[in-house]
Amino acid sequence: MAGQVTRHHPALAALHWVLAFLIIADLTIGTVVLVHIPNDAPKKLEGLRAHMSGGLAILALMSLRLGVRLASAKPADAPTGSALLDRIAWLSHRMLYGVVFGMIASGVGMALQSHAAQAVFLHQGKLPASFWIYPLRSVHFVLAKVLMTLIGLHVAGALYHTFVRRDRLLARMWFGQRRPTDSISVPARTRAPMAWATWVSRVILGAPALLFASIAFKYLSSPLEVAAQSGMVLATASAVTDLRVEGGLFAALAAALVYCLVAERRRLAGLGLLAAVIVPVTAARILGLIADGAASETIVKLRPELLLTVLAIGGLALELHRRRRLDGADRTPATPWRPRGARTAGQAGPG
Repeated sequence: MAGQVTRHHPALAALHWVLAFLIIADLTIGTVVLVHIPNDAPKKLEGLRAHMSGGLAILALMSLRLGVRLASAKPADAPTGSALLDRIAWLSHRMLYGVVFGMIASGVGMALQSHAAQAVFLHQGKLPASFWIYPLRSVHFVLAKVLMTLIGLHVAGALYHTFVRRDRLLARMWFGQRRPTDSISVPARTRAPMAWATWVSRVILGAPALLFASIAFKYLSSPLEVAAQSGMVLATASAVTDLRVEGGLFAALAAALVYCLVAERRRLAGLGLLAAVIVPVTAARILGLIADGAASETIVKLRPELLLTVLAIGGLALELHRRRRLDGADRTPATPWRPRGARTAGQAGPG
């Protein structure tokens, strides 16, 4: 969506305040409550269940928020009156996303390393005597302190805009009528065409297409070998056929990505299809790690799936940004050329 508006999208406003509550609550549980409960106490399992469930909810809502923010029009950056403060605001907003996702990733990794997820959610096994024996515990701890600092900066900035600048900044992250604002026209020749972004999108679509095509060939040609690699036994002919059918699904997905790759107007749909497929697959793989245990083959498969997830989301965001810029360039009114000294209609001519 091109242009700028006076308020953020209402879905973004709702997600902002829900996430503000969840993040602060989850930080409080982790840094104020859980740290003082021994790992062998029954209350520790209950607290960790709330803490870990909150983290997964934050992951889902933060991913949704990022998508809404990238796809919707937003107000112009609010100036602070200081170039240094403007840079700090720009950086801190982006760091918030990175640190939150980093905290969740380190927490999930620590839960898998320590088998705490099985103890908390499946009541299998017990918690380790201490989480500090795992390197990710230190990462989680440092990121928590960084996140607290960023939240403090965020609140301080909101108070500064409210009581010093008095520019009604908080109203932009609330519900109400969203009106378009006039923006300064930029000549089309100064806009970056972002031709490189089209090649990035092609690579992001082409690489998974090749991967899915190779997987499809394996499943279709050697289903027994594929099953043996995962420790499965195909006892009937129908079971072998079912695995070949899965290969057909991979082949269809590869063909769909190639179809979207060759035409620019279909590239956004292809990136959306890739994200819609790979994100649930990766989430299911992580759930399997938590519920079924960290098998070596599962971890091997998770690595490319995580990479594809990052590429799909990044490519989708890049393509949306490129299209918004192109749409904005198309909407910029062109100034008709006229010779030096020529008068426009309505100007007085010589007497």
